[in-house]
Amino acid sequence: MYSACGEPESVGESLRFLFFIVSADIKKAILQITIKNFKAMNPKVEEFINKMKKEKEFEEQNKREELLKSLGLIDDRGYSLEVTDEEYREILKYTTPKENTLEKTTKWSNVISAITLIVLIIGIVSGIIVSIAIDSFIPIVYVGIYFVIYIPFMIGFSKIVEAAEKYLGK
Repeated sequence: MYSACGEPESVGESLRFLFFIVSADIKKAILQITIKNFKAMNPKVEEFINKMKKEKEFEEQNKREELLKSLGLIDDRGYSLEVTDEEYREILKYTTPKENTLEKTTKWSNVISAITLIVLIIGIVSGIIVSIAIDSFIPIVYVGIYFVIYIPFMIGFSKIVEAAEKYLGK
């Protein structure tokens, strides 16, 4: 208890009294620091930050859906399954880093693009060699016409294959 002059009588009371005074001073100091450091944010900066937060949330949601689709966690209509944040963290624990980054290379579309590039190089080189051998520019014209048709067709075909691979999740 307290003595007649208002001071604590025991050591325990003294410590409790001291703690009360110190904690009150600390609370007051923290409040003063907070009030001094608080400044209203510029509206343009606040708008920019909010916009970036929304974009990041949107990107994270898309990444999440892509991962779920790539793992085959889709419903009957082809949409990714609804999972909680806790379930999603568990899924991330058991997937490989390659699956987490979603940067799979599309195998067949890359093969088609590589073949197209090889055929283009071989065609140009052979057209130049034949043109030099027969001393005429006509083979180069034929090679040019051929590749004006062939290259866009093969690039388009590789893009179709790439889109099909993404859609099928393979």
